[in-house]
Amino acid sequence: MGTASKITERKIQRKIRWGAYVVAPLLTLGMITLLIQLFFSPFSSDFMSLNFDLGKLWPWSKTADDTELFYSGEDLAEDPADLIAFDGQNRLELLRELNRIKNVIKPREVHYMNTSDQRIDTRNVHLDQISIEPIELKRIENIDQTFGRINLTEKEYLVSPEMSINRSRFAVGIAFAPGYSYRKLSYRTNTPVTLNGKGQSNVYRNSNDQPIMNFYAGIDIFFNVNPRLTLQSGLYYSSMGEQLYISEHQNGESMNISSSGRNKAFNGFNTMYESPEVVSGSRDRIPFNNYYGYLEIPLLANYRVWKKDNVNLDIQGGFSYTYLNHVDAMVYDFDSDLYYWISKRSFDYLNRHNANAYLGVSVSQYITPNVEIFANPQIRFGVKSTFNEEYPVKQHQYSGGIRLGMKVNL
Repeated sequence: MGTASKITERKIQRKIRWGAYVVAPLLTLGMITLLIQLFFSPFSSDFMSLNFDLGKLWPWSKTADDTELFYSGEDLAEDPADLIAFDGQNRLELLRELNRIKNVIKPREVHYMNTSDQRIDTRNVHLDQISIEPIELKRIENIDQTFGRINLTEKEYLVSPEMSINRSRFAVGIAFAPGYSYRKLSYRTNTPVTLNGKGQSNVYRNSNDQPIMNFYAGIDIFFNVNPRLTLQSGLYYSSMGEQLYISEHQNGESMNISSSGRNKAFNGFNTMYESPEVVSGSRDRIPFNNYYGYLEIPLLANYRVWKKDNVNLDIQGGFSYTYLNHVDAMVYDFDSDLYYWISKRSFDYLNRHNANAYLGVSVSQYITPNVEIFANPQIRFGVKSTFNEEYPVKQHQYSGGIRLGMKVNL
């Protein structure tokens, strides 16, 4: 530990891991889209019938050329002269559809009209031998009992706006949230006491540190108190962190500083890095991503502020308990003016127990009477510092991202 080759290896592993964090939710969303169309759409019977237009999920995506081709018997009974005009390929497709359903429902009156107003008996017509002009559809016997209200435009929507929702008292779900993480950093004293009087200033850290990508994922448990209020808990694994800069020591080798020259908390850790702020000469700055992994138990409240058909909008707030499960960070020792690579969660200066405050909104859509998918932009802020009061640095982690997932009403 503490060699340049190991740090390079860890950086490569992190890049692969972050690449997986980006690709995994996109693949998951694509698979969910395919499964919804294949298993939940009443008009999808095979793979070739899948529709990749996500806009058709919502009822207000109807386009100007959407036309109702069929009406129920009751709709046409009072006005049998209702006329719908088609031309070209649309007329041929309609004839084929009528030819398919007439053998099932035994129509009593189905007439086609040409320009001379001459009626043609469909039982004596070969579709490949006639030319049809505007079509008049009259009452079809038992259409309400057999098919209900036939509307071919319904297969343009994967989720019917008239679907009946089964919202139970309890629901469970899964979610994944990619995002960005950073920290609010300050010093507990203006100038921490150091061995050689150099130290590293908070001004330098705040001017040079950068946010990094983070994630959290886990399972959710929902309790629906009433139609508007939902309580939420669960178990997540989450990450926080930031990117800082270090410089390789002028010796270029790992050093074991004597215990008299460093803080006792760093005993057992070797180092070969300094702060770029205090080095002399023109040594390269090396970026390093500090990473803190937590197990997290949230307690959140979701309040519904808007609803349209099967789409809901909630505001969200609450807190979570976090337990430090993993650490991979460069921590500065103000006694020796050197960075140490910390990979043990038992490090004396780390707060293993912490809490986060949550604020967000959630947009959800029912895709079946029991299953709901959601997108949940959130902001999380660490209530306590990453380090305890014995360390000169006061650092509160925070992150923002979009939680994507689904839940099932039990």
